Amino acid sequence: MKIYFLNKLEPELVQIKKKFGNKCDLFILDHYKKGKTYHKNIKSFSKKLMIIDDFNKNDYNCDILLNVSLKNKVKYEKNKSIFFGPQFSIIDPRYNIIRKKTLVNRIKTKKIKNLL
Repeated sequence: MKIYFLNKLEPELVQIKKKFGNKCDLFILDHYKKGKTYHKNIKSFSKKLMIIDDFNKNDYNCDILLNVSLKNKVKYEKNKSIFFGPQFSIIDPRYNIIRKKTLVNRIKTKKIKNLL
């Protein structure tokens, strides 16, 4: 697996096309300000486009959609692989263990009634 970072001197789509040509198998995009036109440009050289969505936008031109939010309820288009809900989170599972310990400690901690 290769990971590429973009510089700010050249337009990003130009940089991406230079790096990949027509050889990208999967492009993962986590940027809520990019719209359908941008997605279409990415799909012109990538076999698959995966979008990570937290904002419940419904206007994606992608093959795979990942939304790990609990609060979002939305209907997505057919012909997409959709991963919806926190069970698909890509955060390291060890953080979940730490969170559980923190929540237990909060319950055990007495609440402050008066600070001064």
